[in-house]
Amino acid sequence: MEPLPIIVVHQGNSPYLEICLRQARRTNPHSRIIWLHGEADSPLDFVECYCFQEPELSQDVAFFSSIYQHLSSSNSREAERFCIQRWLNVRNFMRCENLSRCLAIDSDVLIFCDVTQEAERFRPYAMTFAHWNATQNLIHCNFIQNISALESFTDYLLKVYQDSELLERVKLTSRKKRNRYRVSDMSLFYDWSVHSDFHFCFFEDLYSDAVFFDSCIDFVQDFQAIHYLPGFFRPFKKITWKDGLPHGTLKNGLPAPMKCIHYHGFLKFLMPFHFQQRSPHVKIFRLLLQQKWTNFPAKWQRMWNRLWKDE
Repeated sequence: MEPLPIIVVHQGNSPYLEICLRQARRTNPHSRIIWLHGEADSPLDFVECYCFQEPELSQDVAFFSSIYQHLSSSNSREAERFCIQRWLNVRNFMRCENLSRCLAIDSDVLIFCDVTQEAERFRPYAMTFAHWNATQNLIHCNFIQNISALESFTDYLLKVYQDSELLERVKLTSRKKRNRYRVSDMSLFYDWSVHSDFHFCFFEDLYSDAVFFDSCIDFVQDFQAIHYLPGFFRPFKKITWKDGLPHGTLKNGLPAPMKCIHYHGFLKFLMPFHFQQRSPHVKIFRLLLQQKWTNFPAKWQRMWNRLWKDE
């Protein structure tokens, strides 16, 4: 089998990005590790760097930016738009490189498996998702098995903000409290997928077969969790190490060997520990307290802004 390329789209050069890329190389030494970036160059000699602002990789991006409507109270306009338009960059790169398949991962994901081998598991499917909730698909670890599916989704992106009925359909399933919305790439992937003829796999459907691609490390419904100061910190999956691989533990006590882990939001600070195969409880607790204190003023300001706007 030809090794499956691994693609990461990320602006800037955050410390956790390097950890993501190093872990991808560690577990997939024969795969192309590709970073689509805005300006920075990678100091890592095993990473292929391509600027997504180059003409061949930015096809349709300017047009998408001109029609985009910001309908998310959870992210800034720039961040949300980038999260959506990056799929145009991935499509354009696959076209340029004549790739029919790839694995596209977020920069806050650590891979712990041979993705070429795992891709065979998903041969019948066009893409892989996880559940964020009932109306949003997580696409942090997307085995794109059919470029035609990605082409279909990007065609949808170029249509949805120009079709008022279609956009209203998306808004209806993305409505939050107080007449706010979360129209994101997750909700757009959901709306497109349920109205598509392609077949998709959800990682949670594989749990019964003991195949665990993590949705989010703080999605703990079926797992034993670490919960420092309940009500103050969100719990996250308890991770232990065996033969160099991370294992969660199901609530029934059975081990759950993890194929990947997704470090959502502020829990990115766990990535260096898990890259080193460590879970030091005291240090993690101290860092959680530090982050809580550092982020408190900004969180309070966001809450105040929302209350003021609602009034």
